[in-house]
Amino acid sequence: MPASAPLPDRLSVVAVPIGNPRDLSPRAGEALASAQVIFCEDTRKTLDLLKRSGISSGAKLIAVPGDSEFQTDWQRYCSPEYRHWVLVSDAGTPIVNDPGSSLLEFCRKQGVLVEALPGASAPTLAWQWSGGFGLPFSFAGFAPKVSRSATSKWEHFLPAAQTQGTFCFFDTRHQVMNTLEYIAETYPNARLYIAREMTKAHEELLFGSASELAAIIAQRLEADQVGELCLLLDMASLQSEGAAPAAQISPEDLIKFRTASTKDASKMMAKWCNLPTRDAYKRLCDET
Repeated sequence: MPASAPLPDRLSVVAVPIGNPRDLSPRAGEALASAQVIFCEDTRKTLDLLKRSGISSGAKLIAVPGDSEFQTDWQRYCSPEYRHWVLVSDAGTPIVNDPGSSLLEFCRKQGVLVEALPGASAPTLAWQWSGGFGLPFSFAGFAPKVSRSATSKWEHFLPAAQTQGTFCFFDTRHQVMNTLEYIAETYPNARLYIAREMTKAHEELLFGSASELAAIIAQRLEADQVGELCLLLDMASLQSEGAAPAAQISPEDLIKFRTASTKDASKMMAKWCNLPTRDAYKRLCDET
């Protein structure tokens, strides 16, 4: 399409349901019905949403290319036939943890009106449902897709400087046990909420320590009842690991400490000094 092709009149950034199609707002439904182009993550899922919501739309569905979206030439979608653009994610509110920022940037640079239509959002819904653990509220996207032994990945993921508030993140059925086992091992007193299947028939809100929740999630996995999960972590509970009296150190422990790997040595040091394991690990690494 030549560069002189007319720009769209507007881009509507539309929040869609995260499960129950009845959560689609009237304004969102009107935007989807009137759109000539709908940019989405997965055209099949968006088409299914339109069908389940009873929306008859002649819009062209275009998949946003994810990691390569900033290399996309959005100008080529400018056409006299495409006056109203809409951006949606597979579920929930676009941009929060989904592609689309490049499209918004293009429209703003070109002077195209950008409007946002509010609706469902998994982090805020989980916070609303559980009550959370107070402010500040932090959202970090998906947990690291690594084994629980990859300590450095976890240390960079969890905000070490935050001593209070609610830390929110997503996880998947394939990774969540690693996540819970890491937190249980490093912060046994940590408190969490886990929201699963929100707005769906089998929605469930779980609360407890990481080890308690790991046992429950393991049962749900066996029953094939786990999709994407939203976890809320009490940051204040991560700071209470030093309440117990210091452990006694035997000569045998010292000998083991001298020959242990950094990971095992950090666990020993954490126990002796009443420190979170990640803090002990960092101190050991700083000294080596």
